[in-house]
Amino acid sequence: MKSFSSFCKENSKKNENFEKDIKETYEELKDLNSDELSQKLFEEVKKQKEEGVFDYEGLSANLELMKTFLPKNTYENMKNMLEKIK
Repeated sequence: MKSFSSFCKENSKKNENFEKDIKETYEELKDLNSDELSQKLFEEVKKQKEEGVFDYEGLSANLELMKTFLPKNTYENMKNMLEKIK
């Protein structure tokens, strides 16, 4: 059985890697216009579908969970985009 301190160290490392991945992705995408971002999205969806890991239901459920925190226009845009990649 793992010790609590070992567990905390592992999770801390995972969080650091996650934060690093987010920063790298942000840097990669931050200067793209909406058409370029859409193209990137469609490429990623295609890749995930080919690998059998695309989860439309999960994305849809998460969007519904975020609905109350999003401006109506943003929610509608995200919902429309989700329908396009379905």
